[in-house]
Amino acid sequence: MNSSTSQPEVFASQQVRGVSPKQRPWTSQLEIVAAFTRVAESLSIDDFFAEEAANADGWQSASLPWSVTGDALPDDLSIRLLSVFDPPLQVDGHVVRFTFAGSFVKLPAAYEPAIRFLFQLNACTLNEVVEASGVPRRSAESLVRRLQSLGLIELGNRAEERPA
Repeated sequence: MNSSTSQPEVFASQQVRGVSPKQRPWTSQLEIVAAFTRVAESLSIDDFFAEEAANADGWQSASLPWSVTGDALPDDLSIRLLSVFDPPLQVDGHVVRFTFAGSFVKLPAAYEPAIRFLFQLNACTLNEVVEASGVPRRSAESLVRRLQSLGLIELGNRAEERPA
């Protein structure tokens, strides 16, 4: 056995020689196990967690009435991040990208400071996003509505906030 061949592959290759037609289904299963093992050996724990973060769903929520109206969002609007993991951001030129709950999200890079602020704090107000990120108010509202429609954030009134 050479160093590039795994135990399941060696076992599978030894089992393939001289098999009867009755045994062929088992041979196919061994080949599948060997192929799976080859792929698994090439991945790291970091690969696993990156995939988990990209596909993890958020906590379920409804953000009424802001999710269904076009009304201006109040300054003290409470914003809470719902993701289980912070989605890793990729900034390429004029675009910021991330994956949340299996959905690929692509936004203008101008939103990057606001997105990073939201991911860092997990909970804040709309006014805090505008002040901390330097993003214009209209842009911050647009971003908040987009992230809410993806299920990434929950919107609410500070006065109505429930205890954590």
